[in-house]
Amino acid sequence: MKNFDMTRFGRLLKLDLHQYGKTYLSFTAGCLIAHFIGQFLVFKIANLSAVPVRGNDLEHLVLSSFMAFGITSCLLLLIGSSLLWNNLKTKEQRIAYFMIPATNTEKYLSRLLMCTVGVFVMNLLSFFVADLLRLLFFITADLNIGLGYAAYCSEMAENGANFIRGINMFIDEAGYAWLFSMVISAISYLAWFLFGSAIFRTYAFVKTWLLIMCISTVTFALFNGTIMLMTITTTDSMKDLNTILWVQNAVNTVVSVVFVWLSYYLFKRMTVIPRKFF
Repeated sequence: MKNFDMTRFGRLLKLDLHQYGKTYLSFTAGCLIAHFIGQFLVFKIANLSAVPVRGNDLEHLVLSSFMAFGITSCLLLLIGSSLLWNNLKTKEQRIAYFMIPATNTEKYLSRLLMCTVGVFVMNLLSFFVADLLRLLFFITADLNIGLGYAAYCSEMAENGANFIRGINMFIDEAGYAWLFSMVISAISYLAWFLFGSAIFRTYAFVKTWLLIMCISTVTFALFNGTIMLMTITTTDSMKDLNTILWVQNAVNTVVSVVFVWLSYYLFKRMTVIPRKFF
């Protein structure tokens, strides 16, 4: 049997949606509730009267709402990635999944796709619905505030050029190391939770987060100590800081690749009987 077959992979995705459809619906409902609470609090706290919000106040609300959407989305994406092997908690679940006529590569990629891209789509759809529900709720309360995602698109269209110019200015001032650092840091966090799903049988998100906090405390202290020493001993601190960032980016890239590979490696060697620990 070939290690990867597109037709078989497509059937596996359909089977995954059929078998775990209720789980995905429950997760989407959780995303909807989280987004609704976030959007409701941003708009409700900012406007407790029936006075329409206009001008600078509306721009501030849109920015605050977008930040709430971004923070909530990042948290939900990390939770989703920690659910990579949530379907293999019990002996019965493992036997049923291992008996599916597909290769380990296909099974891993199907779960990876559903827990990353699938969760991203669920998150966006739930936000649109939550924003619409918030709008309908406000209409009944005589609060004249439109759809949040429509305002986001309008703001992004109007300020897109300024945003690109801002990125270019940021690169000119700080170099590409800072920009790459933000991107690779986000990917490395995702890889951490994919790995955590493979090593922690229960409460993978919480345990992985605690592990990250412990390691981050040590690395943050080392990073700050290096920066302080660098500012004392050198005159070109920005150049040296960029060098340190490139080293950090290289480490994060290696960590991301290794953790994704380890999550696949541990899945291939997963036994039918679950571990008693972790």
